[in-house]
Amino acid sequence: MVWIYITFFALIFLSAVFSASETAFTSLSPVQVFRLSSSKNPSKRLAHKLHQQVDLLITTILICNNLVNISATVFSTVIIIETYGESALTVGTAVLTLIIILFGEVVPKQAAISYNEAIASLVAFPLNLLMKVFYPVTWTISRLGDLFVFFLGGRRTREISLESILMMVRAAEQRGLLFVGQDRIVKNVFRSQTITVKSVMTHRTLMFSLNQNLKVGEAISRAMEEGYSRIPLYKSHPEEITGILFLKDLIQKHLKGENQLPLMRLMKPPLFIPESRKVNLAFWDMQAKNQSLAIVLDEYGGVAGLVTREDLLEEIFGEMYDEDEIAHDQFIQKREDGSYLVSGITPLAFLADYFKMPMEAERVTTFGGLLLQLAGKVPVEGDEIPTVFGKAIIQEMGRHRVVSAVLIPITEVTKLSP
Repeated sequence: MVWIYITFFALIFLSAVFSASETAFTSLSPVQVFRLSSSKNPSKRLAHKLHQQVDLLITTILICNNLVNISATVFSTVIIIETYGESALTVGTAVLTLIIILFGEVVPKQAAISYNEAIASLVAFPLNLLMKVFYPVTWTISRLGDLFVFFLGGRRTREISLESILMMVRAAEQRGLLFVGQDRIVKNVFRSQTITVKSVMTHRTLMFSLNQNLKVGEAISRAMEEGYSRIPLYKSHPEEITGILFLKDLIQKHLKGENQLPLMRLMKPPLFIPESRKVNLAFWDMQAKNQSLAIVLDEYGGVAGLVTREDLLEEIFGEMYDEDEIAHDQFIQKREDGSYLVSGITPLAFLADYFKMPMEAERVTTFGGLLLQLAGKVPVEGDEIPTVFGKAIIQEMGRHRVVSAVLIPITEVTKLSP
């Protein structure tokens, strides 16, 4: 009987080991898996290798765990009959089954959740040996399982998705591991991989540029009035950009009295970026060229606008305003009746964030452009145009573009509906 007791408790221990191993490997996070792969410890590297074959590994663990649990049940029955007789079989079986579930399943699994990386490394070599021993059986069972899953219409996906990463970020923020708002920065980092430069650039109609043939004395007053630190220069018309003028160079020449010097003598080579370039790639282009301003080209090679490094950074960290710069929230002004006065140059991405609405990709990037697109013509003041944000009423037009419009959000439109 002594050996029977020893064998029974040994089986309970093995059941606990297999249960903990299963939970340890299945609960490893992507960060932990990467840490195991880059470790110099042989056990951790083997644990990473086993995790790459998690289907066969889990099948092996389940086979061994079931064999152990069945054997433990048999030995527990023998112990009850030999010790208390067949009359105590029902009660004894219930008690020993509870012991098997508690110490062979529940406790080991809970412990494995807290120490999954350490346990995975500890059992890596024994499990690797068992995988080789049971390989024919585990391979057959695993393939049969895949076949049943396929017929049921399921498919396995192990790839790390953007949604899963963002969920982990939100969970980290809720637990206090991240400051409030840092999850938005992470979202914007991934968002910058899909947004094009066209969405954040300053359109050519709003660009300030100077003729390269102007003299320093002629340009200094206009440049100082605009206040830009870098100014595009053109040759014969504004869409023929030939260089970039630094305001500090212009001021230095003016202070030295070289007012007859043409601006072309001061200009630096411009950086050109296609409007289809993604924001994150454009930022690295500007970093590599050590440029703070780039000229954006359309699909035909013409000038579409310009973009600054600040414009690109704002897509990640949010809007950054100078002391004399108009904030975007001043472009959307709430009125007493619940409607909003929206500037035509308000970016659609900002408008979507403001009203907490999903925004599908559009061929235009501003609210005014969206209204022109939806109207299908040049609207006039007073025209009503339905949009995804609500009903827009044109308030002011200027040179065939929408200067401002009154937006009645969808919630208010619903309230006004009969």
